[in-house]
Amino acid sequence: MQKVTADWIKQHLGPERGAQAKLAEAIGMHPNHMAKVMAGRRKLSGDEVLGILDYFRIRIVSDPTLVPLVDRVMQLPPEDREDLLRFADYLRVRQGRPPDEPEKQD
Repeated sequence: MQKVTADWIKQHLGPERGAQAKLAEAIGMHPNHMAKVMAGRRKLSGDEVLGILDYFRIRIVSDPTLVPLVDRVMQLPPEDREDLLRFADYLRVRQGRPPDEPEKQD
């Protein structure tokens, strides 16, 4: 398994100007902190690593049989993902299990 390091981040960011600052903003990190990470003077927290993986749309899947499913779902537009969640709830109810509670939106 790969570690999320400054080199890993550089490989995934690409050459776009301001990409590092956009990543920092997206994960709620001050740009100065990201600069320290990139210089090797600061380690990432677990939450920051998860945020970085989310930013690059990389999912951690422990069951290898789910990898193709997750890959396909990640390619769907948001409205289709919502339909897929409703279908998953339907399947759970059909099997006699309660559907997952949907997230409440503010």
